[in-house]
Amino acid sequence: MATAGWSSRAAATATETRVGACGEVTITMKEPDHHSPCSVRVHGQVIVSHEPLRIGDIRPRRGRFQPEQDLHLEDLDHRVEVADPALFRSYVACRDLIHRVLADAPMTGEYDLAADNWEDFLPHGIATTIVATVRRDVEDGCGVVPVYAFDVELILSVRLIHSEPKALLLACKEADAEVAAHGELGERCAICMSDEGTNDEETVRLPCSHVFHGRCIGPWFHRVSTCPTCRTDVMDCFRVVGSPSTT
Repeated sequence: MATAGWSSRAAATATETRVGACGEVTITMKEPDHHSPCSVRVHGQVIVSHEPLRIGDIRPRRGRFQPEQDLHLEDLDHRVEVADPALFRSYVACRDLIHRVLADAPMTGEYDLAADNWEDFLPHGIATTIVATVRRDVEDGCGVVPVYAFDVELILSVRLIHSEPKALLLACKEADAEVAAHGELGERCAICMSDEGTNDEETVRLPCSHVFHGRCIGPWFHRVSTCPTCRTDVMDCFRVVGSPSTT
């Protein structure tokens, strides 16, 4: 089967985002002028790093790059106004607001800060602290909700991880899109030794023409890049432009 090389689409799609906080998060509650709206300000710094996950790696290779090439620091400062102060009494509403503030800030908007990409979902902790503070304050004030301005200071880590196993799988799918579509396997998968594929099960044909379940060959590529049947090195079938060298 002819192959067109490792496409930029496969490489881009195989980049995963991991987000977390570095150090402590400081949350300060202020009481602005009562003519001013409530607000939340998130400020600090964002550390962005690029890391490869090679085939055979247990985890991404961290701390082995030249800082000026693979690590950069950006300032973060984003403030939003809140029309209804009662929002701070709802955990879900407050959590979603904090998430939007972080995800939509000019310095972080280009990164995927979806909830599943967080190592520890920071908006949860911030919202929990804010809601507890406001509820306690409301109780002490006999139910009157004052105007609040919350100041959140933090250092955010954004790790952009290029997954070589995922890129290899996507490249195989692109190389033979028709076979990679949902359909019958047609032959026994050499990994799970089952040919009981359904019409909804994804199959992947490698450049050597052997076909496997997508759910089987994906984890296989995390360990090795060879075909389970004929041991052809699938990486050699593509003109691979990999992640930055770690040597």
